[in-house]
Amino acid sequence: MSNKINPAKEKLIVNYIKKIDTAIDNYNSAIETDNEIFDLLIEIINVFEKDIPDLRCSLLIRTGTEIKDANTTKALLIMFLANNEIEYKEKHTEKNIKEKRF
Repeated sequence: MSNKINPAKEKLIVNYIKKIDTAIDNYNSAIETDNEIFDLLIEIINVFEKDIPDLRCSLLIRTGTEIKDANTTKALLIMFLANNEIEYKEKHTEKNIKEKRF
C-alpha cells in the first residue's frame, strides 16, 4: 500500500473517524440500543470493503462490543491512512481539554 490515496478519500476517512468519536461520546449503554454505532460501523465496512478487507473480520458486531468495535474500526482507519503515508492528527475538542484539566 505504498500508493498515496487521493485527498477526497483522506477527507472521507477523517470524517468517518470523527463520526466514530461522536458516536462513542454520545453512547450510553444504559439507555440506548447499540444500533446507532453498529449502523455506522456497517456503513464503514461496506464503504471500505475493498480498501480494508480485514475490517469486516475484525469486528464482532454484538451487544456489548459497541465501543470495542468502534475503537477497532477507528484504529484500522488510522492505520490505513498511515499505510498511505498520511498522519492522522486528532483534534482536541473543548470537552477533551476540560476533562484533561481535572
